Amino acid sequence: MKLIQQFYPKILINTCNGLTITPTLDKKLDVLDYNVTYNCNSYSFNFSIKPHVDKFFIGIETTGATPTPPQPPTPPAGMIFWVMGDAGITKDGSDLVSVWEDQSPTGNDTGNGDPSTQPTWVDSVINGLPIVRFSPNDYLNHGILISVADFSIFIVQQPTGDNITLYGWGANTQIRVSYGGDYLFIYASGGVTSSLLGVSPTSTFTLTEYLRGAGNVEFYQNGNAYGTGINATNMDIDRIYGSGNSVDVAEILIYNTILSTSDRQAVEDYLNYKYDLW
Repeated sequence: MKLIQQFYPKILINTCNGLTITPTLDKKLDVLDYNVTYNCNSYSFNFSIKPHVDKFFIGIETTGATPTPPQPPTPPAGMIFWVMGDAGITKDGSDLVSVWEDQSPTGNDTGNGDPSTQPTWVDSVINGLPIVRFSPNDYLNHGILISVADFSIFIVQQPTGDNITLYGWGANTQIRVSYGGDYLFIYASGGVTSSLLGVSPTSTFTLTEYLRGAGNVEFYQNGNAYGTGINATNMDIDRIYGSGNSVDVAEILIYNTILSTSDRQAVEDYLNYKYDLW
């Protein structure tokens, strides 16, 4: 008895995600029915295989090819603050947001009891998902959200101009986007760090990233590094804020450490998959 592939080497040719798949089979001809499972990228296929004899060669027929959808990426654990427009929203009939619940284990919910300065929840803005819109002077706060020297901050946002998205009211510390039109900007107790983008991020939703470790700051936009700086002062952040201009915020994640390259990329993959940013 001979192996099937000795008669017909290309036993099964299928395509998956643009790839041509030729599985290797080692079943004997006296086997009448058996299964073959193989993977292609994030999909797993299972085939029921039945050998049969044609005029000139022995081949196979396949039935029941069922792909298993890929699982969406998830961010690494350990964040100390995590809010998103599609979860944890408490709003009134006018969509004014009074509470934005923290999805991290720390429970740092943000809120504002004054309707005149509450932001607005807006549905289906980016990739079919909602956002929270902060007009000038709108805010949600919760004591000190972060007070650390090292951090990794990820914000999916669309400002309409120069805006302080994360703010420390008493200490006047700022995580700022589009400062002067083309900058991301960190300000902490008199210490300023900024980096030129070259293209203003105000025209579309952008993932802006601020990472600091041992006083060294790294700036990223949509997964691409574009600048570094020095700022050794602790950041005291107590609110999400619309300052001089409106800003739409889809999601914020904060870690109290500088993430490794692989963990940073995992957060980027998660946010890009969710919002189709680039």
